[in-house]
Amino acid sequence: MNQIFQVSFWFDAFPLPFTTTAFWILLCLFLAGLALGFVGLFFQTKFLTDKLVKKLWLKLTSFGFSFGLAGLVLFFLKYQRIPYLGMRLWLILWLLACVIWFGFIVKYIIIDLPKAREEKKQKEQLLKYIP
Repeated sequence: MNQIFQVSFWFDAFPLPFTTTAFWILLCLFLAGLALGFVGLFFQTKFLTDKLVKKLWLKLTSFGFSFGLAGLVLFFLKYQRIPYLGMRLWLILWLLACVIWFGFIVKYIIIDLPKAREEKKQKEQLLKYIP
């Protein structure tokens, strides 16, 4: 556990391979990201007529594909122990960037989407009386 706080642990050019638990957790996580991308693509093209919800699924689709594909590439580089490209630092930075990105999507769901729906409802109310 003390290794985590050492700089050499993160910048090791030849890191040790994954443990079995970490291997399966990361593999399932990145495959779930790809699955989210495909589900978002399916919902985005087939069922949605509301533009605001379609925009949400567009955000989730791009997040899922980017998270899954880039994560699997980093996972492969780490698994193959490729020097410098397989460092622990890249995987951690990518996961941190995805957490921040997902935070912006959650902000859109919680704050921006209800506000846009309210504005849309007010605009429809105003346009109801204009011929």
